[in-house]
Amino acid sequence: MSPQDRYEIIYSEDSVKHVLRIDRRYWNLIRDTLREQLTFQPNVRTRNRKPLERSVVITVDEDTSPSDLVDIWELRFGVRNAFRVLYRLDFDVHQVQILAVLIKVGNRYYAGDEEYEL
Repeated sequence: MSPQDRYEIIYSEDSVKHVLRIDRRYWNLIRDTLREQLTFQPNVRTRNRKPLERSVVITVDEDTSPSDLVDIWELRFGVRNAFRVLYRLDFDVHQVQILAVLIKVGNRYYAGDEEYEL
């Protein structure tokens, strides 16, 4: 892969807060998985990486409105795919913008203290 094929991973303020609420022993897993899965070809469907088919409303930082959130992708990983990362792509500047880091418990998704529905 050439350097121009490489995507920079950018974390939103909210996604950093989400990670900080996760047990510290998982931080390396999260970081390493995101680098491995999203640095090259983050827009290629795999078994655990695909665009969301339904709308998700997540407020990302103060300057992002829900209408800005189109083409959101989901990456699943970890034991029993317990972690979910929602991201979007900016092809113009080769960036992957991490919007949320969620934990799935049963049929519920949590980011920090908030519950989300996917």
